[in-house]
Amino acid sequence: MVIIQPNNIYIQVALYSNKMETNNNFNPFCDTGIANYNQYKQYKFIKFRTHETLTNRIKQQISQINNNIFFGERLILIADRGLGKTSTLYYLKDLLQSDGIKTYLLNVLASDVESFIQNINNCMSEAEKFKTKYASLYSFKYESIYVLIDFPDASPTHYRNFLEFLWHAISHENQDKLNFIIAMNQPHYDKSFGYSQILGKFVKQMLERLDIDETKELVQSRLNLIHKDIFDIFSEGAINVIQDFSKGVPRNIISGCSLLFDQGMFPISTSQARRTLKETYYPQIIKERVEDPSLRAEYNLIVNLLEKSYSGRAASKMELMAEIQKMVNIGQVSASRRIDDLQRFGIVNIVRGGHNRLNKIVTLVE
Repeated sequence: MVIIQPNNIYIQVALYSNKMETNNNFNPFCDTGIANYNQYKQYKFIKFRTHETLTNRIKQQISQINNNIFFGERLILIADRGLGKTSTLYYLKDLLQSDGIKTYLLNVLASDVESFIQNINNCMSEAEKFKTKYASLYSFKYESIYVLIDFPDASPTHYRNFLEFLWHAISHENQDKLNFIIAMNQPHYDKSFGYSQILGKFVKQMLERLDIDETKELVQSRLNLIHKDIFDIFSEGAINVIQDFSKGVPRNIISGCSLLFDQGMFPISTSQARRTLKETYYPQIIKERVEDPSLRAEYNLIVNLLEKSYSGRAASKMELMAEIQKMVNIGQVSASRRIDDLQRFGIVNIVRGGHNRLNKIVTLVE
């Protein structure tokens, strides 16, 4: 019997010939999504392709600021759910603050200058409040600040008001001291142009899905918490199965690993991984992504429909939508949105195909 103590968490491991069975006191994949800064600090942040580009961009900005050259940063990070938008913002916050640049991360939208100033002041530590207090956009005349926004869901009115404020901020005489980095998903970004053209003035950067080597690096980073090598837990084939199901979405990779790790017998084979994820993966991802129980039930019904009635492959999205409308009693637009949501969750693929290459083919990810 071996006792391992990573970060004050005890794990009992029993060795049986070439198998290893854990007591499941600690599953290093139990946290699938990063919700706050303390949680973010528990796990090593891995810089993938996009993050290297962002790092170089921010370091150039820092160098300019330190040389009293000011160009207001206008950056939009676009990513589907689960691709690490929040973690990326925490990483950029640490990077900026390590060079002494005042940086504030907000998860609420300002509706006007007054609410923006209040949001900034609410983020300040007591020591910082003692030194300074922002009162208006004129407060930023002598120093640069970075405002990072983890874009929340917002009503149309609130969204329009935020975009109006943003327009005012980047046209203000102190706009070169106000730096904005906004992380949002593609639908939120697209919706903005129905209200304003302001986000078109921002540089857009996509966060990419992980390739197989990056997936292995992410998995290994979690296993380092229990001092295990990736191939102690997963066979090479099992990792490939996880990649196939997750389609390189970090949160989905962690979810898949968690489902497999909980089985407790290692290393996990290719067939075991495929069998387990086929049975449990889709409901788990939907559970993690959707809070509303009735909406969650709709997504599960759609997945079951696609899996059982279409054998995992619908040759026409329109035909599938018609079946969904009858099954859950919703309109065409809502049915289309449900399928698109499943694509963003990493559960289905939608591609052009058919004899005329015009049909949208919907397939379950496996």
